Amino acid sequence: MVEPSDKPFGDALRELLLADGDIYVSAGGNVKWATFAHVLHGVSYDILRRTVRGERPPSVELMEECARVLQVWPTYFAEYRAIGFARRAA
Repeated sequence: MVEPSDKPFGDALRELLLADGDIYVSAGGNVKWATFAHVLHGVSYDILRRTVRGERPPSVELMEECARVLQVWPTYFAEYRAIGFARRAA
């Protein structure tokens, strides 16, 4: 079981991808974002790129899809947990 991250979505996702191994990491140790975006259903590379950079907030759907591909609970992401808390408080 992977412990939830308190880091911003982009940083948390980067850590997961780097830990996942060779599929999404270049020989130089950088995340291959286009390769990862290709396996996400309903998510374009541009949306992923802008979200990882912090230019737009991560959607629930994006976090759930990233979690599905990486086989972690969506609650790994702090923003997902925050949305859940906000919904319960409303």
